[in-house]
Amino acid sequence: MIHPILCPICQKTATDPSKSPFCSERCRKIDFFRWWDGRYAISEPVAFDPDANLDSLLDDEAEMHKLSDE
Repeated sequence: MIHPILCPICQKTATDPSKSPFCSERCRKIDFFRWWDGRYAISEPVAFDPDANLDSLLDDEAEMHKLSDE
């Protein structure tokens, strides 16, 4: 049995193949702007090293935030 494609934004059935997997242009734009705004992200898993110096990691993170604020 073929299952209908549900819109990932509103969960309605997507009937127009040109907008698939979304049901409408509105839902497609909502998804696009969520990616653009940074709400979605594809990231690589970060390996945790329990022997790493936590203070060093926190200093590095603080430095990155300081640079991004400038």
